[in-house]
Amino acid sequence: MSIYAGNSWAVRLASGWTGRSEDDADVLYDPEGAGALRISAARKDDPVTDEDLQGFAVQHPEEGARSEAVDCGDFCG
Repeated sequence: MSIYAGNSWAVRLASGWTGRSEDDADVLYDPEGAGALRISAARKDDPVTDEDLQGFAVQHPEEGARSEAVDCGDFCG
């Protein structure tokens, strides 16, 4: 397995997968398969709030971005 690194994150790729950087996101995909995973990231010095996420979601209505409160183990928001 190989590691693909974005500007502020890294992920271990499944066998056969690769990645490429585009203007506003990174794209991970299997050249022999169908589909892709597109990843973008934002950073902030202060803690991210629900208001921050709502503000981000309304900037991208064409992509269907919405927020929903969830709990996942030690993570919630």
